[in-house]
Amino acid sequence: MLRCSRPAGKRQIAAWQQQIKELARKDSDAASSIIAYKAKFAQQCSELKISGMNIRAELLALTLDIPQLCEQISAALSSEELGQILAFYNAFMEFVGAAPALREKVNLAISIFH
Repeated sequence: MLRCSRPAGKRQIAAWQQQIKELARKDSDAASSIIAYKAKFAQQCSELKISGMNIRAELLALTLDIPQLCEQISAALSSEELGQILAFYNAFMEFVGAAPALREKVNLAISIFH
């Protein structure tokens, strides 16, 4: 037969009750963290314009857009407007007396995009 003194039993019960309180607090913290992570996940999925149901497949599907994106970038870089912007910048650099090496880089960029 197991005999415990009454004060020792009360201390043990108090310790268990304290553990229960701590575990309840940790459970509450974990639940709020879950909600926060779910909201962050949903926000990041919406930024990527995916549903988040099958992340791997959805991200792989996004790679199919890369060639079109590269074409758009190439078109933007070869546009006449960019050439005008670079020419204006070069004229500005000459006006303010920028270093010749820097002006050469701008001229190189102008020649590449024309």
